[in-house]
Amino acid sequence: MEIIELFGVPGSGKTKATLEIYRTFEKSGKKCILLRENEYEKLPVLNRKKYMYRVFKFKNLRILFKLLFDNLLYRGVEYNNGNIKGRLKILLRQIMYLEIYSDIKLKNNYDILISDQGVLQELSGYLLESEKLYPWLDVFLKKIRKMNTGVKFVYLSRSIDQVKVNISKRNRKTAEMDFFDGSTLNKYLTDYNQILEDIYVKNSNKRDFIRLNKLLNGGVS
Repeated sequence: MEIIELFGVPGSGKTKATLEIYRTFEKSGKKCILLRENEYEKLPVLNRKKYMYRVFKFKNLRILFKLLFDNLLYRGVEYNNGNIKGRLKILLRQIMYLEIYSDIKLKNNYDILISDQGVLQELSGYLLESEKLYPWLDVFLKKIRKMNTGVKFVYLSRSIDQVKVNISKRNRKTAEMDFFDGSTLNKYLTDYNQILEDIYVKNSNKRDFIRLNKLLNGGVS
């Protein structure tokens, strides 16, 4: 099973891209499933509930304790305001993603799993607070690469002006950034965009980091 995990700043078009990716590979005969529901069209989506309990399997205890320890010591300063509970929920979801990505039954039933909110996207938000958190990103990327599965991290880059236009059209308030004033939002998006660009440049020589147009033109293995 191929895993396609999108990453980009909020408003870069990840949710719409999942629909485009799904339709492209469906036409080529691939059986696809989404990790999360698509708000534009009803498509097959994974039931994640059973994976939530797998987070607490014995093999995950070591990383769970380290997550707890690091988050109790760390205090965010600018964007997530030291919300330990929120950060722990995000990090626990990363372990859930690892369980999903390594599920043999899922691999046997589908050709492609498409995610617009996966390991890289969620952990990259931590880097807005401190570069000391970069090792967490490396920990999860290394674990994914060790799995016996294909993975592609697909980067969606957009100008900040276009991103702000897209965000203004959304009718939802589900994240802290939805309550930022204009200047804070602009700084947040600029900082976030720079981090994602740095991550992509750092990994652009690796086969699993590509841009959307290359994925759609080159297909999957």
